[in-house]
Amino acid sequence: MALSLNLPQVTVAHPWGHEALKAHGRIWCYGGLMADGAVAKGVGLGTGRDGLIRGLVLLLLAGNAQAQDVYITDTGATYALDPIEGGAILVNADDPADEVTITQDCRADHAVHGDGSWAWDSDGFLVMFAETELRFDGAMPLSAPGCGG
Repeated sequence: MALSLNLPQVTVAHPWGHEALKAHGRIWCYGGLMADGAVAKGVGLGTGRDGLIRGLVLLLLAGNAQAQDVYITDTGATYALDPIEGGAILVNADDPADEVTITQDCRADHAVHGDGSWAWDSDGFLVMFAETELRFDGAMPLSAPGCGG
């Protein structure tokens, strides 16, 4: 079904012996009899229909002219990373108005939650505000060694 969308630079690959869809060589999704759902960069997207839909959302995000890194929160929300000078903006795939700006000096900003900070660790990175926290799986989003370790 995803291949029929004719998204640019989406191809079939075989990572770990499973047929998969690869977009811009950066993310991939696969589903099968043994894995009821989809996976991107080893991050579980859920099972069944919801997992497949999240996987397709990742492919749609990757269909942009410029490939984007994709991060998933511990609650399952999907964010695309848009680099900016001195940092990056994480944009919620389900709600594009939900943006988190992070900077190389470990600061964070959100329209609702206000000013905060972020730090990375071996499991991903955490964005901390006065009232809430967002935990993201994946590699360090910026070259900012002073923001964790």
